[in-house]
Amino acid sequence: MTALAFALRHWKIILAGLGVAILTGSLIAEKLYSARLETKVERLTGQLASERAAHDATLASVAVLTTALEKKNAESQARADAFAKARAEAAQRVQKAERDYAVTQRRIDALRAAVGKNDGNQCAVPKEVLDALP
Repeated sequence: MTALAFALRHWKIILAGLGVAILTGSLIAEKLYSARLETKVERLTGQLASERAAHDATLASVAVLTTALEKKNAESQARADAFAKARAEAAQRVQKAERDYAVTQRRIDALRAAVGKNDGNQCAVPKEVLDALP
């Protein structure tokens, strides 16, 4: 019996064996590919966990910095309010000083104007001088 005759006589068995070999090869390839994918998934899961940990640390730092910034902003606002209040008080003091200066200057001018107006031997204080004094 020749090989061709054998193949023609048992073609169903040969075809079934070939099918089994193809299926076995594809299952082995799938198993290898699946193992590679599982390794990749484990590696990526580890990277994801480390990234999440890094993000959590970053978010915690941002929270600390935000709190510190809010505190500094509140302190700056308090200083700005105190400065505005002091500036307003200083402006009031300047206005009062200008009013006091004007009153004092009017008294000085009245006293200067009264110089030499008393009569010779009299020691009476002129009315203008008395009016200029508080």
